[in-house]
Amino acid sequence: SEQDIQDMETSSNEQIKKQLDRIKLINNWESLLGTTGKEVDINDLHEYTEEDGTFASITKEVDIKYHNESLKGISIVDTPGFNDPVSSRVEATKLAISSCQVLLFAHGTTSHYVSAEKEILQSQIGYAQTSKLIDVVTHIDTCKVEEWDKQLQLLADAKNCLIRELGETHYISKLLKEAPNVY
Repeated sequence: SEQDIQDMETSSNEQIKKQLDRIKLINNWESLLGTTGKEVDINDLHEYTEEDGTFASITKEVDIKYHNESLKGISIVDTPGFNDPVSSRVEATKLAISSCQVLLFAHGTTSHYVSAEKEILQSQIGYAQTSKLIDVVTHIDTCKVEEWDKQLQLLADAKNCLIRELGETHYISKLLKEAPNVY
């Protein structure tokens, strides 16, 4: 949106400035602000969703519909997360979590339960309708195979530390204790 662009222009964050530079490289980018309902061929989806995609820097949301009887009544939402440089996409993440029943909490091996993630768990998930948490650790494949056991132990220790920090009876602690780990 125009407001997103204004916010980005006044930011001193280098990541945000790079994002803004990428936006301004798109031909006629101003005319694309506020565009909704554009249908995209599945083969071109990467241009809107992958980090290096041509239109990823100005894409706020993508809806993919897949009709399958066994998925009836289920919506799967892949959010940009809380560290996105565009504040409206962070707000979209908060909105999605507010009505989430099962949360796949995805984070990298090097950022397991950093302060931002702790804040997210406490401020967002605790007030949502989330009844189940699945702890998804991404980028484990970037570690050397011989380091996997060490990384997985560090992740388990960090999770247990957060549970102790929150208190055993805290709602988030209960979700974390029951959360299966997916690597």
